[in-house]
Amino acid sequence: MRLFQIGSLVAYSLALGVLANSARADSGSPLPTRSFADMQQHWAKDCVSRLSASHQISGYPNGQFRPEAQVTRAEFAVLMLNSFPTLTQSTPQLTRSFRDVRRNHWAYSALQTAYQKGIFVGYPDGTMRPDQSISRVEAIATLVSLVNRTYDVYDTGFLPTPPNADAVLKALFVDFDQIPAWSKPAAATAASGFLVVDYPQGDRFRPAQASSRAEIAAVLCQAQQWDGLVPVEAVAGNQHFDWSPGLKALQKASTEGIWVWFNWQREQLVIPALPQTSILSLSPPVETLALVSVKGEDGNALYGYLNENGQVAIAPQFSFAENFSSGRALVYDSRKNRYGFIDANGRLVIPVQYASARSFQEGLAAVFDGENCWCWGFIDPTGALVLPFQYSAVGNFSEGLAWVNTLPGMNERYGFINRSGQMVIADRFGAVESFYDGLAAVYQSAADGLPPRTGYIDHAGQWAEPPAPFQGIEVSLQRSTLRHDRWEASPNRRSYNDQGFRVDQRDNKFGIVNRQGEFVIAPIYAAVTFREEGYARVNYGGVQVSVLEGNDGMGSPLPGTRLVGGRWGYVKIPTAPY
Repeated sequence: MRLFQIGSLVAYSLALGVLANSARADSGSPLPTRSFADMQQHWAKDCVSRLSASHQISGYPNGQFRPEAQVTRAEFAVLMLNSFPTLTQSTPQLTRSFRDVRRNHWAYSALQTAYQKGIFVGYPDGTMRPDQSISRVEAIATLVSLVNRTYDVYDTGFLPTPPNADAVLKALFVDFDQIPAWSKPAAATAASGFLVVDYPQGDRFRPAQASSRAEIAAVLCQAQQWDGLVPVEAVAGNQHFDWSPGLKALQKASTEGIWVWFNWQREQLVIPALPQTSILSLSPPVETLALVSVKGEDGNALYGYLNENGQVAIAPQFSFAENFSSGRALVYDSRKNRYGFIDANGRLVIPVQYASARSFQEGLAAVFDGENCWCWGFIDPTGALVLPFQYSAVGNFSEGLAWVNTLPGMNERYGFINRSGQMVIADRFGAVESFYDGLAAVYQSAADGLPPRTGYIDHAGQWAEPPAPFQGIEVSLQRSTLRHDRWEASPNRRSYNDQGFRVDQRDNKFGIVNRQGEFVIAPIYAAVTFREEGYARVNYGGVQVSVLEGNDGMGSPLPGTRLVGGRWGYVKIPTAPY
């Protein structure tokens, strides 16, 4: 994502205090370069080199960059004008006289334009102080304001303001109490957007200190989300990610848009042996094979499988496919509009013959007839129909039981069958979820004289209390608007993964808890998603904001929320508790 739209090279050469048309005798004319004599061992070397290579900054004729030189307000004004060329006038007054800016000042015209566009408004005493070094807090506050004038909430460059600026700053900076009150919203916004760079600690804002050329360059790299060019320890917020070599490489690959997966046992990345430009999606291996989709010649997706080393095991050829389970993978043939199953060698061991189907769970897969009857049954891995087509809706088997609806149409009456097809829990429920940890969430409708009730049942169909971590969580089952055979439970028990962890939240922040309900990853993240056994992908600093998700077809807007801002990174999950 390119945040800044850069003007001409000469204009941008002025931006960081390299003044080609300056009256200052010590500056000289800048020359574009990709490396600088005084940057070879500097912490901002990679960032400055990238900016130079993309013609966003230049050095001096003697081959130096002068990274520790301070940036004046006039120089910063030029930088912002060239970084945000589309900014419109924000003040009705076209010019203003500042007592300390004469017409022969090298930046007179730029400062007038900066005033018109609301970049700088001057001080109450009528001065602009053009040759005064701009402080870190002033530079960051100005940048945040201009970014959010350029982008809106639907753009990836938008920087949302956290609801509690003081809490954000206190959590990140040891000198949070030195940040002036007027700047706290902007400072917290920048910190949440990973724009605050403090080398080497990463835990100080240093608001009153003058901004150096290297620091301004680093902020530009961060604003353009060029992760990895600024030392991770110097960026506030990065302390909440894991930067071990493997996960650091994964973060870099994710930032650069490279399709990979992370082998957590070997602590290494696996790069698919396919053209990166053709890959549309990629999942880590399940039962030793990784599901991949690529763009076919007609532009549509084709699905196939890679082995654990990233080599093609089953060539992409299917219109749709899912991960392997019980040695079988569900595939779809768009020409026949039917589903079937392949084995690990890619052989079609169960022909494409079903109008719909689901992956195997506990050795059985739900399949839909759609021709002889509008009903579901279950097959085993050989393709044998072990439970006949007779259910109008089914769930996958879990803990030896699957929910079913035996009534046609919209008459939802759900119960549970065992693997022999016996109805072991009577179909008296209006909504259900599959069993997990010995309990299933259910809604008992007001039918057959039974009172309506929501809660959990055990394998015997008796009402039961959930384990301690789930007590007090209200069950609210609602019918899905998408399909009548699916139900949504919100909120409900959050499932543990195979290693005994689940995502949970506290005070609107997410973390990871173990089976005892203890947080093993602190609830400080805006979002947490499990990516693979052993680590999780997390967003730090993001904010849920209100957005319009379209309309209802009759012109009425549909409000919604969206996670905006922050950065995604990775954290290791502690060893499983069992």
